[in-house]
Amino acid sequence: MYRPVAILICMIIWLPLKAQYDPRMVSLDSVTYAYFVNKDWRKLIDTVDVAISEKNDFYLLNIRAAIASNVLNKPYREQYYLQKANQDFPNDALGLSMMYNNYLQTGSYPQALRTLRQMQQDSSLRNSYPERPFIHLINAEVGYKISSEEAFYKPLFYTLGGVGFRINKVSFYSAFSYLSQTSYLGKLKQYQLYLSGNIPLKKNWIFSPALHLLNYGIEENNIETFSGSPVLAGINVTKQHKNITYGLGYYFSTLNNERQHQIQPSVTWYPFSNNRLSFNVFGGYMPMKNQWIQNYTMQTPPFNQTTFTVSYLYANARYFTEQNGLLVNNAYDITGNRIMLNINRNLNREWSVYGIYIYETKTEALSQLPYVYHMGILGLKRVF
Repeated sequence: MYRPVAILICMIIWLPLKAQYDPRMVSLDSVTYAYFVNKDWRKLIDTVDVAISEKNDFYLLNIRAAIASNVLNKPYREQYYLQKANQDFPNDALGLSMMYNNYLQTGSYPQALRTLRQMQQDSSLRNSYPERPFIHLINAEVGYKISSEEAFYKPLFYTLGGVGFRINKVSFYSAFSYLSQTSYLGKLKQYQLYLSGNIPLKKNWIFSPALHLLNYGIEENNIETFSGSPVLAGINVTKQHKNITYGLGYYFSTLNNERQHQIQPSVTWYPFSNNRLSFNVFGGYMPMKNQWIQNYTMQTPPFNQTTFTVSYLYANARYFTEQNGLLVNNAYDITGNRIMLNINRNLNREWSVYGIYIYETKTEALSQLPYVYHMGILGLKRVF
């Protein structure tokens, strides 16, 4: 929400040049200004949308529609209008500050960082919007996984520590994780190092390379019987348009010495143009096996400061990746279905805790024995 006095001043000062000469523009300026003063936000947005479809929009119309969307708690709609306003005046102080706050509200940290770097060139904004800290996120989590066939698979222990940091206008996330499990094959120890970057581009494009290195070994009677150091590398490209985020990724891996290519399209829809509800559809296609992995996710905050996420995965495959290569399924056994429930609770503006429950069906690769995994994860996160 923006202060009415500051907005009114901007309304008076920023009269578009086109509106001074074109009668249609003058009429649009007058009508939308009346809607703005009367706080008729929905009519204001509808009028601006018609103007955009007829290519009669200009800077001030888009700014007014962005403010109306903000008042109606539709930040993804607001982002669309701000992007259009930015095309006309890319260095405007009002538009940049609104865009920066919007990116933070929608969780678009790479784009927020890019906008902040641009704002540092304006002395009027530099003091009000200082540089973000070098480290912007830390998180840690532990997990425990049990099998319905404990004669074959003993409980699995998992831990992870991660840090998000920035270099110039590029944000990075790196995590180190460890898991161990005893099975009929022996005792498994696996170490993982993950690094990804988010490079913001113009018009809400984000380019995200990722690298995941693993090292594991299986010991039986203190003798290593099997080991490996697979590598996963890939890229993901996303584009935000209005209340839909489109994504496409490509990944190459050598999990368990098997060369694997994976193509990952995804779509996220925010039906109310805010974070009150979102739906995500993710696909992973492995051309060498002609297999598709499907994942469906719904996210909503049922209570204040609490977010609930539920997802369903259908795989019937092994050696696949998710979440820009962060999650690596390196199991020799086949993963059938998976249901995941995630609850995140914000303790304050900096700290949050989360809990994850996972139900997963598996099939032992040699004997074709079906079994089930239950896993619980507890995590703690801080943002700066």
